[in-house]
Amino acid sequence: MPFWKKDPVKKDIYTNVAEGLRQVYKTKLLPLEEAYRFHEFHSPQLDDSDFSAKPM
Repeated sequence: MPFWKKDPVKKDIYTNVAEGLRQVYKTKLLPLEEAYRFHEFHSPQLDDSDFSAKPM
């Protein structure tokens, strides 16, 4: 297939920013953090409440 006829990119649509951040974290970033055991030496895993809470 020629380079100018790329496959259409699947775009995710979220209802709000917090939902989008939570979904991206769980699908992309969390598996990477678990693979490198990030939670054991730096900070705990983020929960759903971390994304829905008001800023401090």
